Amino acid sequence: MRADPAGGVPPSPLRLLAGALVLVATGSGAFALGTAWMREAALANGLPARAPRAAVRPPPPPHKDLLGPAAPAAGGAAPSPDPAAEVLPPLLAAARRGELAELTRLLDAGAEVRAATEQGRSAVVEAASSGCGACVRLLLARGGDPDATDPRAGSALTVAASKGHEDAAAALLEQDADADQPDLGGRAPLHWAVEASSLPIVKLLVEAGAELDARDREGATPLHRAAEAGQVPLVEALAEAGAALDAPDGAGRTAAERARDRGHPEVVEALRRRGARAPGETVAGAR
Repeated sequence: MRADPAGGVPPSPLRLLAGALVLVATGSGAFALGTAWMREAALANGLPARAPRAAVRPPPPPHKDLLGPAAPAAGGAAPSPDPAAEVLPPLLAAARRGELAELTRLLDAGAEVRAATEQGRSAVVEAASSGCGACVRLLLARGGDPDATDPRAGSALTVAASKGHEDAAAALLEQDADADQPDLGGRAPLHWAVEASSLPIVKLLVEAGAELDARDREGATPLHRAAEAGQVPLVEALAEAGAALDAPDGAGRTAAERARDRGHPEVVEALRRRGARAPGETVAGAR
């Protein structure tokens, strides 16, 4: 046995085992000290000293973006695509962007003008949403449906009205689009034109013969909506066109009462000038 250079007794195997247990108990804080001690012990016993091994760290997980789509589980179906990330066909994509030249090229190449996605999107609705009246006219001239409807947003005319796209709305009405087709909430295009504060589209719809007193699910007419929004020009246009001034909504309130409740005295005054009853006034004039 090789003598200890310091003149001491070489550590025994028991002592080595005890040292290892101490290292396990004390954790990484004693790693460097324990490694040096064990190296000296090995030299004292005539054993070859081994260099301490560097800690091996697992590789970092790959970046999420590099993984691509999740793989299907064994025996399972592929993950469902995200509807919001739906890739539109070229014709619909061009219509959404309002690209007239690209629409023309695609149609000339044989694209189906009435094609729709599984979610019901169509080129006419997308063009109406973009506000490109020339695009809408092109699609309709090539056989598109003026009453094309998106299951979520409503008809193409509703979409154009809700965004205040006058030219697109005019293009649809030129081809006799249904001026009263309601959406899932029961609102007609005239409701949405009021919502968009678009006097030009309100006038277009009135001229097209839209139902002035159409009611949504709350029993509100376009006049009710205009009054509660404080839109005097819209209120006056609807009143002049013949909207029912004192018609109650689903809760029994008139347009003047809705305007009063929302703090719009100027609307109440405009309605009064047109012959509407004052808020709270009965037919007989009692309060």
